Amino acid sequence: MANLVLEAYDGQTNPKDHLSRFDAKMAKYAVSDAVKCRMLPSTFRGAAKELFTNLPLGSIAKFRDFSSKFLDHFSAITIEDLFGIRQKERETLKQYVKRYNAISARFEELQTRVCVFAFKDGLSLG
Repeated sequence: MANLVLEAYDGQTNPKDHLSRFDAKMAKYAVSDAVKCRMLPSTFRGAAKELFTNLPLGSIAKFRDFSSKFLDHFSAITIEDLFGIRQKERETLKQYVKRYNAISARFEELQTRVCVFAFKDGLSLG
């Protein structure tokens, strides 16, 4: 599996995209469920790696279980969460944009107008 080059997932982008790319790589080699369970954590860093290390021992029986836990955890963002993002005191506009984009990227089919409205709503005008 020398060709398993996959950007590490850190919880900041769309988890379905990461899992889809991982599945495509694994399908190329026709690996077993057990191998996929062992390989997926090697594509994690940061918050994703932390999620994996905090899973109870023996809590994963099949790759479907693992991928479901992964998606449930990192896809659990609502439109309310998006509107709850606020520019922090002393946070530069550049920092706010980066943080906002990282969270909004986890929505699959979000209308641009809603994103722009939520972004503006979170800006500090002071």
